[in-house]
Amino acid sequence: MRKIDIIDEAIIASSPMVVFKAFLNEISGVTHWWMPYLGFKLKGDIPIDRGGAVFDLTFNLKTQ
Repeated sequence: MRKIDIIDEAIIASSPMVVFKAFLNEISGVTHWWMPYLGFKLKGDIPIDRGGAVFDLTFNLKTQ
């Protein structure tokens, strides 16, 4: 068990739509900011920017 908990925070100077689009790009595989810590895989035929889209999120806490 870890002995120190860390919370990262940031203020993003942008519109909500730009931030939302950045998250959609990450989930759909256009960008890879959080690899190898987080991985996303779109499931099904519905695009991520449509209602009803489903994706898998994988946490990889052991990267070393």
